[in-house]
Amino acid sequence: MISARRNSLSGLWLVVNLLLLALCQNQVLAADRLVDSDDLARLRGPKITTIGYVTWWSHDAIGYHPAIYLKIENNSSTDLTGVLIHFQARFTDLRNGYVTVKRQEKRCDFLPHQQVFLMLRGPKAWELPIDSSAWPTIECKVMCRVADAGDEGTQELGVTRLEQITMTDDEALAELTEQTGVGRVSRPAIRDPEPLHQPRHEHAITAPAKALVATAGNLLGTRAKPEDERVRAENKPLSPTLPGSLPALGDDFYSFDKFYGLPFNQGVMPSKTDLTWVNYPGKNYFKQVLVGSRAASGKADLIVVTLGGRSSPKEAQLANIAKLLAGKYSHGQNPAPFVHSVRYLPSGRSEILRSQGQDFHVLAFAVPNSGETIVALAVSRLPGDLEGLLCGYAKRIPMLTFLLPGLAADAN
Repeated sequence: MISARRNSLSGLWLVVNLLLLALCQNQVLAADRLVDSDDLARLRGPKITTIGYVTWWSHDAIGYHPAIYLKIENNSSTDLTGVLIHFQARFTDLRNGYVTVKRQEKRCDFLPHQQVFLMLRGPKAWELPIDSSAWPTIECKVMCRVADAGDEGTQELGVTRLEQITMTDDEALAELTEQTGVGRVSRPAIRDPEPLHQPRHEHAITAPAKALVATAGNLLGTRAKPEDERVRAENKPLSPTLPGSLPALGDDFYSFDKFYGLPFNQGVMPSKTDLTWVNYPGKNYFKQVLVGSRAASGKADLIVVTLGGRSSPKEAQLANIAKLLAGKYSHGQNPAPFVHSVRYLPSGRSEILRSQGQDFHVLAFAVPNSGETIVALAVSRLPGDLEGLLCGYAKRIPMLTFLLPGLAADAN
């Protein structure tokens, strides 16, 4: 009987030990799961979210590229300023499964809840037919990784279909800004520590003096705007928006005829040994378009467009127009910043803006014309000084003589 009682007690202790062992194992597993979740959050890194995006076909000298502009936010409490972030956009042609990938690494000011813009453009170029319904259907998927995060740290920023429209990069940014607002959180000012031994002055100035900010006016010499208004005015696209398929340097007269229509009456000055000049109406984009072509080539070598003075074009707008008129000779790059030069002519003060790309030259200047000042913008792929070249033609070609008051000292 005593032996049976001992056996029952031993069995009871065995059951208790098994229950305690199971409880300990559950606690260990729970701790492991907690550690795994912490490690997973650490591997994923700070959360980056997409506020808005715009997709379009971006055009350059090679062809049309699928592109996406995103506005992203550091949706975390971690300061990512200066941290390397890896971005990747996968553009998939849904007709045949072809994939082209754009990778970009970016470091920037990226405070908690700060928003920044990001553009990704596919490296492969397509030739798009006139009928947009025949354009390829492209799926765009954007992902990112923060710093040295592994596969577990890959974050998906969005998946969408590419819009079947063409725009310039500036137009896409303007549309995204209009959709989402400016929304960029400025970096807080860092105050300098107060000196330990600051001498006391009886008439010390307690309020810090405001820094003077110089703002550049436009080509027509109108009053300069404050800095924030000037930036908004320069980034605002011309109205109506210039198309990306503007006839440009190297294009045949046929392209200009098709886009602008037939030349003005008596708007053709043919030449067998020099430039043949054709004067086109500017439609709704320019006041007029003058195209010069060497001998019998029929290809544009020098283009002059004029804009009304009321539009007051800014330098950023002039640079964008010059890039479009340079066409394939711009190689998708913006021209160099304008260099300013001033001439004092009988017609008054003339400010000349010069710029150039790898294979083209740019010249812009204001021209007094019957009480209204217009702006002339010239783009050329011809060698030599563009100002002297244009001045020489303006003295000999009747349709160009109106440019002389802005160029030559002997103009009426």
